[in-house]
Amino acid sequence: MATRGSTVALLAVLAVVFAGLASYFVTDSGLTCPGVCLAVVVGILLTCLRRLRQRDGGSDRRVCVLVLGDIGRSPRMQYHALSLSKHGYQVTFVGFLDSKPHQDVLSEEKIRIVAISEVKGVQAGPKLLTYVTKTIVQSVQILHVLLSMELQAHILMQNPPGLPGVAVAWVVCVLRGSTFIIDWHNYGYTIMALSLGASHPVVRLAKWYEHLFGPLASHSLCVTNAMKGDLLKNWGIK
Repeated sequence: MATRGSTVALLAVLAVVFAGLASYFVTDSGLTCPGVCLAVVVGILLTCLRRLRQRDGGSDRRVCVLVLGDIGRSPRMQYHALSLSKHGYQVTFVGFLDSKPHQDVLSEEKIRIVAISEVKGVQAGPKLLTYVTKTIVQSVQILHVLLSMELQAHILMQNPPGLPGVAVAWVVCVLRGSTFIIDWHNYGYTIMALSLGASHPVVRLAKWYEHLFGPLASHSLCVTNAMKGDLLKNWGIK
């Protein structure tokens, strides 16, 4: 059976085809071609959106735990996955599988691990090109994974690393009507600054990015009270 992601892609292609056919058939009519094409495309996109938001009996008890790092070296996220499963949720655990996760995670029937590969980006040329290509490819990768899975009631994501995952996960939650939750371990831009320097353009962009998308989460978790206080004081995140 085709995945939801495949269905959406097919509908998008059909939107383009129908728009082309509409352009052909209304050429000699009194209708405006751009208007008909726009109406067709909007109709198909609305159909895609309804498809993405289609719920079933288990939708409210499904959670995606997302970490753009090694699952085996993410004990806090493994704990979240186990805790959610013990409370009756079906958990889809997305991340890298560079090392073996805890045996309790592997043996839990309610946890399904979806492995994604780490993206390196273009290795030739300036570092900025590497960052840009890595961000683009990883965005497409995460978008495909999150749209292909069954509708999740919640998406819980670790930050950092959050570039580009926070933005992509937020967009998916908006499209699918899911709740977006960020588990703040630190600020990603401060970690990048350790190797690149605080004044580096990529670091400044990462800070702007986190400041923009961080507050858009429906809920936030923190590893320490100090982190909680800093988020509230500087970024208005409760």
